[in-house]
Amino acid sequence: MTHVATVASTRAALAYLDTCIVSGLAKGDLSLAEEAALLRILQARKAGSVELFTSEVTREEISKIPAEHRTIHFVIYGLLADVPLAKTHYRIPPFRPAPMFRRQDPLLASLEHLLPDAADALHVFQAAKAGLPYFVTVDRRTLLNHAAAVREVCNVQLVTPVEFERGL
Repeated sequence: MTHVATVASTRAALAYLDTCIVSGLAKGDLSLAEEAALLRILQARKAGSVELFTSEVTREEISKIPAEHRTIHFVIYGLLADVPLAKTHYRIPPFRPAPMFRRQDPLLASLEHLLPDAADALHVFQAAKAGLPYFVTVDRRTLLNHAAAVREVCNVQLVTPVEFERGL
């Protein structure tokens, strides 16, 4: 996967793919409507009307899946291998070496306060820092239920594959 620093605006729709999209495909637990929308989104990507991104955070999450289930996740992740990685932004700026002087990025702190899952907050943080306006997920419990509040905090729209495709 190639790395992309911060995304400049283009004519294509820009979106970050959540890990649960890979997992949903791997486990076969996406709805038929979400699978069909995702297929059309991937086709739009090939046609150049959509740019999709993920991050190192996704790869790290997949590597933590139990070994007996990890292979299929990496196969699907590998099939998305030409989806670029947004530049990874870290929780604590690396330029402050002493732990007592480390300060968390205020946006990440806000997202972690807002969202019930710190890993989800880190994903949304990656999308926001990369300038990606859409975050495609099927995680209703810990992400989509907080879509309005997330948009207020960082101007990232949390959408399902069906919702994202409708907007194309």
